[in-house]
Amino acid sequence: MIVNLSDANVEQTAYEAAAKVQFAFKIFSETPLILSHAAVILTPQGQKASVERSLALPIWGDYGQFLSAPFAFVQEANPEKVTQFFKILTVAIEKHPGLLITLSRFNSCWLRSTEHDRVIDVAISLESLLSSVTEIKFKFALFNSFITSSSPSEREKSFELLQLLYDARSSIVHGDPKSSTNRKKIEIVSARINEVLKIAQDAISYFIFFLYCREPKDWQTHIEKLVFGTEKRLNQDETNEDQIAPKET
Repeated sequence: MIVNLSDANVEQTAYEAAAKVQFAFKIFSETPLILSHAAVILTPQGQKASVERSLALPIWGDYGQFLSAPFAFVQEANPEKVTQFFKILTVAIEKHPGLLITLSRFNSCWLRSTEHDRVIDVAISLESLLSSVTEIKFKFALFNSFITSSSPSEREKSFELLQLLYDARSSIVHGDPKSSTNRKKIEIVSARINEVLKIAQDAISYFIFFLYCREPKDWQTHIEKLVFGTEKRLNQDETNEDQIAPKET
């Protein structure tokens, strides 16, 4: 990925670009993409490009577990799909820069070496999609379950698992993770972490698509209307580069 760095903070730009690339590639792969460095390349007019310096990108966790096998896309991925999603993601971040924190937490949870850190990171990524300040556990599970799926049965499963996730996260952050009750909550979520990560990926992807189509200020109202049944999910399958406001289904 090439970024024009004129009038830009080099370190911050590299961090943001890496977060976007990692999330976009993860959508089309089973394992995360490890990005450890970025290069600052000078291209003086009429001269050959040269590398001015390299930047170490922040990597929180143990990425060695993914170095034994090369990164690979899933079979149904193709350059057009990846490029289109990256364009949608770029528009979404331009509208809502805070999305970068969501992506960063989701990306890092794949590399965490402890179950506590994984639980916290994925919970933060999902919590960042909401603006509720009351009944947080209930709304965290309810709203994210509606964001994730249009199927009532899948929503019910997601709702139950997300409640467990919130309990596990609270046990780690606010409680005593070593107590038998809290440890059991954390162990249940850790055993189902792949399901949790799938929910998070689907929820974040839908949020990105919503930002591509609508304005950030309309997000919370959209979620509430999904729950009330007065508004339908946006159809992510009908989007294309020229269609900024796809139909709803």
